[in-house]
Amino acid sequence: MSAALPLVVVTGAAGFLGRHVCPALDSRYRVARLVSPRRAGDAARDVYALDLADPAAVAAFADAAGFGPVHALVHMAAALPGAGRERDPAVYDANAALTRGALALARALRPAWLVNFSSLAVYPVRDGVFDEDGPIDPAANTEGFYGLAKFEAEMLLRLLAPAGTGVVNLRLAQAYGPGQGDNLLVAVLARELAEKNTITLFGEGERVSNFIHADDVAEALLAVLAAPRAGTYNLGCAENTSYVALAHALVAARGRPDARVILEPRGIRAKCAIDTSKFQKTYSLLLKKCDFSW
Repeated sequence: MSAALPLVVVTGAAGFLGRHVCPALDSRYRVARLVSPRRAGDAARDVYALDLADPAAVAAFADAAGFGPVHALVHMAAALPGAGRERDPAVYDANAALTRGALALARALRPAWLVNFSSLAVYPVRDGVFDEDGPIDPAANTEGFYGLAKFEAEMLLRLLAPAGTGVVNLRLAQAYGPGQGDNLLVAVLARELAEKNTITLFGEGERVSNFIHADDVAEALLAVLAAPRAGTYNLGCAENTSYVALAHALVAARGRPDARVILEPRGIRAKCAIDTSKFQKTYSLLLKKCDFSW
């Protein structure tokens, strides 16, 4: 790694978003990629295998790393719920352990900034417009234990970050893009479209949420690292969208002419619009990439 550039340490670097974010950071920063030992072969360079949930491993790594001054620790490592595990308490436990590891790492490395990737799962799934001062209610979210762990991480990192380390919490919208996990919504819909030439939407596709392309996540992180402002921000697309509009965009990009969108009456219809204006104003960045063609 070139010593001329500021150092950014990224946890979860071999994950879906990490694989998009790290290459974008490379032109402006020295990037130390921290990956789970089981993913150590997935990233390209400057990779350090570390079990973030193992306190002894974190302590040993911090002692041996010898990084010198760290501009930012970007905490992206997460244990996603996966299909059928949305209400599994083990999801909370796994993410809480990762938070403790990130906090221990921050205390050892003493970065100038700690950028924590949180989630819209901290908000309830119900009609409304949700900004950063809105109601926090993970129990009313379909990914309740994940949302609870993410909100707890926001609070713990703010409370316990070392003196002199500023904390930025980014509540990430539903991310999508090349290489996304098979259980993420856009991947599920795209797979049905490829296999059956249909997209099935529950709640007749009325549900509204916020989606962000992985490239926009990388662009947003670059803006944050260039001029960090401590605080909590919703990080998503400038426009919210309904599931039916999302389905038709997928069909237009990837479907055959006779593709069908099937509207199933049962299911969630909540219109959860996410207000992303705070991030847009603070960082002078409008995020609106929409690309389903990969």
